[in-house]
Amino acid sequence: MDEWHIHVGGQNVGNATTAQILELLHDGRLAPVDLVWRQGMTNWVPLSTIPEFGGEPAPPLPDDPGPFLRVGTTFYLNSREWVGRTIASPTALYLLKGRSLQGIHVGHGLATTAIMVTAGLIAQSRWPEIRSCQVAELPPNVRVQLDPKGKKAMAAVVVVRRGSVKFVKVPRIYNVIRFDLAGQRVSLVTSWFGVRKVGRWLAQHGWLLNQPLQPTDAPVKGADFQRR
Repeated sequence: MDEWHIHVGGQNVGNATTAQILELLHDGRLAPVDLVWRQGMTNWVPLSTIPEFGGEPAPPLPDDPGPFLRVGTTFYLNSREWVGRTIASPTALYLLKGRSLQGIHVGHGLATTAIMVTAGLIAQSRWPEIRSCQVAELPPNVRVQLDPKGKKAMAAVVVVRRGSVKFVKVPRIYNVIRFDLAGQRVSLVTSWFGVRKVGRWLAQHGWLLNQPLQPTDAPVKGADFQRR
C-alpha cells in the first residue's frame, strides 16, 4: 500500500507513491505543510509528521489542569472565519473548528488591516506556531471542555501555546481579541460586553496584554490554518 492522496491549498490534487512524493518535495513542488492521507489513516496529516518523508510525528500535547474560560463560538485564523468553540487556559488557547465561513466581518478598519497583514504574513512563512490536532488527542480535561457530549472526537482543533504568542491585543472598542504569533494571527470574537471580562480573566491568569512579548516556548508544529 504505497499510494498517498495529496491535499494542497484546500484541494485534492491527486495521488502519488512515496518515491514520487519524495521527488516532489526535493523539487519544491510540495511543501512539508502539505497534507497527505492513505488507507488506514484516520485523518489528513502534514508531510512533516511522516517518517517516510523525513518527518516526525507531532509530540503529544502536555496536560493542562486549567482553569478554563469559554470565550465564544467564532474565531479567525488569519482572514478565515470559523464557527465552533473557543476556550482559554492559563497556558493555551483551544479552538474547535466547526464550519468555515468566507469573508471578514470584524469592522471596516480592522478588516482592511487583516487582509493586508495576512497577505504579508503568508508570504513570509508557511510554518505557523500552532498545533492542529483532533479532539481525541487532547488531554481529557480539555476534551470535556470542548466536547462535553463526546460526539466530536475526530473534529479538528487548533492549539496555541501562550509561550509562543508575541502580542495580545485586547481592544477598547471592538469585541475581537487578537493574538499575534510568528507568521500567523488568531482572533477570538467575544460578546460586545464580554471583551473586558475575557481580558481581565487572561490578565489574572498570566497572559500579558497589550505589550510586546518574547516567545519562550518552542513552536509546536502542526498543519497550517487551512487544515479541515
